[in-house]
Amino acid sequence: MIRRSSDKYKLTTAEVSAVVDLVDKEKYLRDIYIKLFEYWSEPILEKSAAIKHENLLQLINLFTSYGYLDPIQGLIVGDFNSGALDTAFAAAVVTGTETAYKGLRLLGKLEETNIQTLTPYINNTDKPKVKTLLTQIREDSFVALQKVAARITVITGSPYVAQVLTQAQVDKILGL
Repeated sequence: MIRRSSDKYKLTTAEVSAVVDLVDKEKYLRDIYIKLFEYWSEPILEKSAAIKHENLLQLINLFTSYGYLDPIQGLIVGDFNSGALDTAFAAAVVTGTETAYKGLRLLGKLEETNIQTLTPYINNTDKPKVKTLLTQIREDSFVALQKVAARITVITGSPYVAQVLTQAQVDKILGL
């Protein structure tokens, strides 16, 4: 039996909270992409839902590799461990199905929020596996935001306007 004498093989309390928070947020995003794709049939929504699902599986695999239980085991699309997320999801689906533009703006806001949330988590972990996965998830949110912004520009003829991040941050992500 190999004994690990170092805490480098354990997640800190802050890292556990961060991973659980991110599992909830990735599930929330994935579920919204799924519901909006069911309503609008926009191909970018289906692709983004698949990417969010893969990110979610990777987060769960990482979390369980440290000996923790899957925090969303048994939950179906639209069900969450938090009543606040249940309520937010229901409201998001209503807003997102009013018009394609409103749905895309909602997704843009959620991706910006995800990017904003991930950055300090990435900066505050010393676990290479955690840092690598969170960086990948943030990169996926960059791509999702780029796709949403491009679709909004097609619909409106106007450039995407930042909602959570600064316009300069969004412009950098969009390559402007």
